[in-house]
Amino acid sequence: MGIRSGTENIPYIYALGYASELMYKELKSENERLLHLSRYFKNKLDLHYKKQYIINGSLQHRLPNNLNIGLMGANSSNLITDLAEYSVYVSAGAACHEGKLKVSPVIEALKIDTSKYGILRISFGLKTKISDIDYFF
Repeated sequence: MGIRSGTENIPYIYALGYASELMYKELKSENERLLHLSRYFKNKLDLHYKKQYIINGSLQHRLPNNLNIGLMGANSSNLITDLAEYSVYVSAGAACHEGKLKVSPVIEALKIDTSKYGILRISFGLKTKISDIDYFF
């Protein structure tokens, strides 16, 4: 049946179960923390860009760990390069579209005018802090 004979790797199976249990215990608080970071980032956008930006996609129906934004009159490639010089790493498209030169199918489906907006995908992670967002701006 295509299965190798021998004993299953019990320590690895246990470790996966234990890691899943730990993750589940922190899931709600981590989601709330990430949502707070996302809101803080959006408030900074409002302050610095005076609505010269758009949020791509819904603010309500999204994962809390990312924002996809469009900055009016900006060029995505230039933004990514300039931010990288300051050790700030972002993307211009969906994670599944990384490395491609054409516009992400997700951005196309949202009918975003990429000639008017430079697209950036901002991701927040386990180690992201408010000070990281302040540094970004």
